[in-house]
This record gives sequence, C-alpha cells and structure tokens, in this order.
Amino acid sequence: MCERTGTPRTGLVVGKFSPLHRGHEELVRVARAGCDALVVVSWSNPELPGCAAARRRRWLAWRFGAVDGVTCHVLDPAAYPDMPKNDAVDVDQRSFCARWLQTNGVAVDVVFTSEEYGSGFAAFLSEALARPVRHVAVDPARARVPVSATAVRAGESDAVDPGVLADYRAALAGMPGVDDTRAIADDVRPGPLPETT
Repeated sequence: MCERTGTPRTGLVVGKFSPLHRGHEELVRVARAGCDALVVVSWSNPELPGCAAARRRRWLAWRFGAVDGVTCHVLDPAAYPDMPKNDAVDVDQRSFCARWLQTNGVAVDVVFTSEEYGSGFAAFLSEALARPVRHVAVDPARARVPVSATAVRAGESDAVDPGVLADYRAALAGMPGVDDTRAIADDVRPGPLPETT
C-alpha cells in the first residue's frame, strides 16, 4: 500500500475493462484504500465487441461514481489518433499513458496492477515523468477473485456485476444500453464503493 507520509499520494490503475468484472473492481478497491486519490484510465484500440468507450464509461460510473477520491477516464480511440493498438509492444502502451498523464497534469506516485507488466510500467513512468513511481501488485495469482476479462468474453458471468452484465449482453445483441439516471461523463468524479457479492 502507499506509505502515509503526510504527503498526498496518487495511485494509477489502467486497463481495458472489456468488460468490467469483479477482479477489476477488487483492483480498484485495493488501490483506493492504499492512496489518497486514485486515477483510473481505460483505453482499448480497437474496442472489443460489446465494450465501446461509452459503455466502459457507464460501467465505471455505475461501480465507482460514488467513490470519493476516484477519478475515471475512458479514452475513445477516435479522439486519440496516437492510441496504440491493443497488441502494441509495452513501450508504446507505456509511452501513450505517460503522454496522457503529462498532458492532463496527472502526477502519480504508485501504479497498482494484477499483471506482470506492473514493475516495468512503474519504472518507465518514473523515468518518463521524472518522479519516483512505485508498483504495488494486487492479487497477481487472482486467488481472491479468480476471473479474467477473456473468460467473461467467453461466457463466464458469475464475476460480473448484474447491471454491467446486462448492459454488456445488450451491446452484444445490438441493443441500446441500459439507461441510468446518474451522470455519465468523460470524467467520473466519484462516495463509498458499492460492496460486491
């Protein structure tokens, strides 16, 4: 976790969230508990079926829109011509993220991931941003929440919030999204994280 030294600490979580599942939610929950503020950035190029930027934005708003200290940004590839393809090499993904952070004035101190790339990502950001950025691995074995987005896209649904799942399935069926009256914008400035079951 972030060491509390009196200086505000900002954490970073990145991912496609295609679709958003309970493992992603656990990552965000742990990251938020470890820092004063958390920035969540999602991008995918190309968008995966049923997971367009508008839907991912909606899902993040549903699940984290009331969480104090969490700011979510969902980047649409149409608005970012320099967004790397999903299969681009790590340095391209890292460079894109570093540029986005710099352009938006976001200074992070720690990166939270459940993936092997985390340490290298933090080291890259440290150099690119000219500030120390630590890595915190969160359940890399996926023992607490054994799921992956690949498994969800293949049909596993137990590890997905019911509202997110309904919206995802509607997208796959070519139907309009589940309507929600909460504000959904490019930046979702979130109160308490809804408990998951």
